[in-house]
Amino acid sequence: AYRDSGRIITTALSKNNFSIIFLADSIFLNRPSDFVSIMLLAYSVQTRFKAPQINCISKIDLLSEDMMERAIQWITEPLSLKESFFSEIVDIKGELSERIFDTLLEIGGPGEFLLVSSYTGQGMTDLFAQLQRIHTGGIDI
Repeated sequence: AYRDSGRIITTALSKNNFSIIFLADSIFLNRPSDFVSIMLLAYSVQTRFKAPQINCISKIDLLSEDMMERAIQWITEPLSLKESFFSEIVDIKGELSERIFDTLLEIGGPGEFLLVSSYTGQGMTDLFAQLQRIHTGGIDI
């Protein structure tokens, strides 16, 4: 994502008509600070390419029911993620993650995350719908 070749290749293949699917493994939902790291990386990729981006958490079929509920809550209610920082051990990583999270909220960064599983197909309809909205204005393809 950070080499010039990435931008050159996407431009050559798509004539600047491309989108990005940012895919993060569900293992990064174990701790609030890990999820914030993923949010920061997603925002970094988005600012690098300046293209429509869909953020996804993959392999959700591997999550327990409790972790799935927590993931949905963190994604739909960002302040619940901030509250979860208090359950982590207070160290420099946790404090830094909280500050990064506050900054991301302030600048409107990286947007929503879809929960998807290629194994069960869960979330794939939502992902396809997002791609349709980006590339065809919502017209069925």
